[in-house]
Amino acid sequence: MAPNWNQLCITSQENRQIFFGGTDEQPFLVQLYQQSLEVLFKEGVKGFYQSLIPKKLLYLAKKFNLEFKRQGDIFAIPFPWPLEKLSKQRDQMLKKINELL
Repeated sequence: MAPNWNQLCITSQENRQIFFGGTDEQPFLVQLYQQSLEVLFKEGVKGFYQSLIPKKLLYLAKKFNLEFKRQGDIFAIPFPWPLEKLSKQRDQMLKKINELL
């Protein structure tokens, strides 16, 4: 699949900002990090879309064998435990996630 350059906007050289937009169910426009554009050039469209997924979300999905859902630029993942248990383990889990990233 070839990139659709109509979906990217790069602002001036001095204040470079990159935006990605399109129409999913509704029109959207989100600001990207430089890294996402570099991935597009190196790995193509599939790698680009993969780079938009937050790394912490990918870690949790893989660690607990969970599937996440995306709506626009919002990602959701089910909790693998009851909320009470999750809040007890939150600090330990966040520490471990941050160490891995």
